[in-house]
Amino acid sequence: MRKELHLATTSTWIHMVVAMLILSCDSGTQVSAITDPNDIEALKEVKASIDAATIDATSCVGSWDFNVDPCTSRFGEQFTCGIDCTSGGHTSVLPNASMDAYERVTSLQLDDAGYAGVLSPWLGNLTGLRFLRMSGNALRAEIPASIGMLSQLMMFDLSFNNLSGSIPDSILMLHNLQSLNLAHNKLVGSIPPFLNKLSYLTELRLESNQLSGPFPDLRKLGLLQMLDASNNRLSGPFPRQLPPSLCSVCLRNNEFSGKLPKSIATLNQLNVLDVSNNAFIGCVGDAMLAHPTLQQLNLSMNKLSQLRAHPKHVAKSRMVALDLSYNMLSGPLPSIFAGMRELASLSLRYNFFHGVIPRSYGVKAIANAEDMKPLERLMLDGNYLTGPLPAPFMHVASDRSMSASFVDNCFVDCPQKFTFCQGKSQKAQTLCRLFNSSP
Repeated sequence: MRKELHLATTSTWIHMVVAMLILSCDSGTQVSAITDPNDIEALKEVKASIDAATIDATSCVGSWDFNVDPCTSRFGEQFTCGIDCTSGGHTSVLPNASMDAYERVTSLQLDDAGYAGVLSPWLGNLTGLRFLRMSGNALRAEIPASIGMLSQLMMFDLSFNNLSGSIPDSILMLHNLQSLNLAHNKLVGSIPPFLNKLSYLTELRLESNQLSGPFPDLRKLGLLQMLDASNNRLSGPFPRQLPPSLCSVCLRNNEFSGKLPKSIATLNQLNVLDVSNNAFIGCVGDAMLAHPTLQQLNLSMNKLSQLRAHPKHVAKSRMVALDLSYNMLSGPLPSIFAGMRELASLSLRYNFFHGVIPRSYGVKAIANAEDMKPLERLMLDGNYLTGPLPAPFMHVASDRSMSASFVDNCFVDCPQKFTFCQGKSQKAQTLCRLFNSSP
């Protein structure tokens, strides 16, 4: 009886193995897919939406051969790059197997191979995606609304393409999104207020588009660290509703106007602020110059006309680089900047400063102490400065490690043998006298 039972068991096992082999074959050569069939169809449509002439055989998409299964073949000669899948999946051999047995495509990150074409609406069917990056190509047309179906998406990068239209409302549905990069496209319209609901967002990059209108309220983005909306057509006042978690804010080359608010001081983790080439007016004060964490501040190419900062407050600044060039600042050259212990780069070029260069600037240029970093870059050209140059500058004139320019001022004697006096002449003395004699 035991022998008969053993033979029956062995026979059953053999039949099961044969059945599994039959079910796992496709035309006698291919292994049954472990990739979700919906994901396979979506990948096929993504490839079909790219202009075939721009798909090089050596590129990621060029290696996509759907005669094999994407997830099982991505480390071979096909699907060499571009996709990643969930780990731990297995091949189902049962006709009624659950879809949970399939692996899902969790990452679609294409190379910057110059792909042209459009974004397929089928992208939305890749609902297991956590990372989507198709940057550095020539994709055109609008971002499909189906993107909103990617509820697990954490990183979304379509930068450096030719995408047009507005930012789709469906992005609101990407509740897990941490990084959104739509920079360097041709997007129009406003920055949508619904971005304020993407509560996990840490990076928002919208620079170099054609976005317009006022900046929305983003104060609820309590994890946002990096914001860049430069090179657009944004207007209105400086955005007051910004989260205090921000480390970097770049809004240069827009159409913002009005005064810079004191609320900037409440951004108590801010390291970088660049609002250059806008139309801000008024005063530069302690809120920025004495900011406790700010290290790089660029306010150049605005219409700022006043400096008001307390020397004791500024001395505690951690500022490393400060650019106030191309504004309307006037009066004697402020000595407070020479008291900034960490300051290494200072640009005050093309303002209306007059009088002599304070000797403290020269002392700062040759500083060699732990509590005072030396100036490595000092741009004072394009003002109305006069008088003798501070003696310490003569010690750094031949030092190539310092970059400086004193040209286009009113110095009677700025020796051409010094590099900071080369490249352009001084202003005509008639103009200097006219300026200095004006009320």
